[in-house]
Amino acid sequence: MQFVVEQPAAAQGEGAQPKYAVLIHGLGTSLEVYDDLSVELVSDGFTVIRYDFLNHGFSVGNGGKCMDLGAEVMVTQVRELLDVVCGEEEKVHAFVGHSTGGIVSILAANCEELDGREINQLGLISPALWADKPLIAQIADKVPGAVSYLLQQGVPGLSFAIADAYLKNCDEAFGRGNDGAYFYPEAYAKAKAFNEKLLKDHPNAVGGIGGANLNMLTGTACTEWRAILKDVASNGVRGRIVNTRLIFGNRDVVVPFGSKHLDELKRMSNITLVELPNQGHESLYEDSAPIAATLKKQFERSYA
Repeated sequence: MQFVVEQPAAAQGEGAQPKYAVLIHGLGTSLEVYDDLSVELVSDGFTVIRYDFLNHGFSVGNGGKCMDLGAEVMVTQVRELLDVVCGEEEKVHAFVGHSTGGIVSILAANCEELDGREINQLGLISPALWADKPLIAQIADKVPGAVSYLLQQGVPGLSFAIADAYLKNCDEAFGRGNDGAYFYPEAYAKAKAFNEKLLKDHPNAVGGIGGANLNMLTGTACTEWRAILKDVASNGVRGRIVNTRLIFGNRDVVVPFGSKHLDELKRMSNITLVELPNQGHESLYEDSAPIAATLKKQFERSYA
């Protein structure tokens, strides 16, 4: 597993626990998506932990070409990472997750085995609770077992279709004006180049994308994740209040936050909605400064 731990330059007081923030990326990306946000959080005194999902970035997992990247695998990866980096006793109050990483953050906060970490702050950036999927992903929803098997067999046509759908998804993931022009063209070009390189160089990238999609982003799964978020944000977790800040771009068409979705979220207590003007799904690439500002403001509560 590839992971990075970044610490503030200024030493903390003797015996003081580090202010940990765990940053979790989304489908098909890597820990690098948090480069800018991590700098901001570290400068604010946080020890930042970020990592790559299995079969993403520079991480390679078992399970062949299409690994079962379901909820249990995702949360186990978080638990094992924290045991290595933090030891068994230290608290990790703040989790930040983008897209699929937002779902993993919700599941981590709800995980009984992580209760000792006292997770009480969630920053969810365009969490993939509703997904406007390309056709290949919609087909996979209907027959996930068959698609998983075909990916394991390395069927070239299917692998190409998934890679092509993912690249087209990137085209839609950045905010555009009414004239179709990107608000952040340089950010789009950077992400596009990364995605093309990942799909070309990583032996299991398509399987990683497919494996996570088939297990985490089906319509049935997303319904379950929304129910868990509602319970976590409204009722807390076994007596622990979890303050949640949900950040979304108002030009996001990949995980669109329409009025129906926003009304559902507004009915949850302990959740704050933050809208980013003229940003799409990949707001971390587009402009992470307002994201950093709102998260630092939120996390001050946890470490006051």
